[in-house]
Amino acid sequence: MCSNESVIDIIIDLQEKGFDHDFVLGHEYIRCLQYDVLIPPDDFEILEIRHCKEKVYLKNMAIIYAIQLKNYDIKGILMCNSKSYHCGLSIHLWKKISFRDPENEHQL
Repeated sequence: MCSNESVIDIIIDLQEKGFDHDFVLGHEYIRCLQYDVLIPPDDFEILEIRHCKEKVYLKNMAIIYAIQLKNYDIKGILMCNSKSYHCGLSIHLWKKISFRDPENEHQL
């Protein structure tokens, strides 16, 4: 979903929907910051993807994932920018989080 909302508005909206944990990308895993636990790609699902291109980051699209762990009732937010896809992610994690840019859909 493309959005004209700011990153802050998207995060607030997701938090109001119960996405209250924070996750960051690693090489082969995502990390839950609250529990300092590594989660492999097969152990979470992406419920929603939001893209935000703010004026400050014109060359950098923020990608915000609303995710849920499969075996636990934990939902949270994984946020990265479009450059994160070029930073040594494992192919398994890259496949899990790769997105199709709606603006360039015809190029895929």
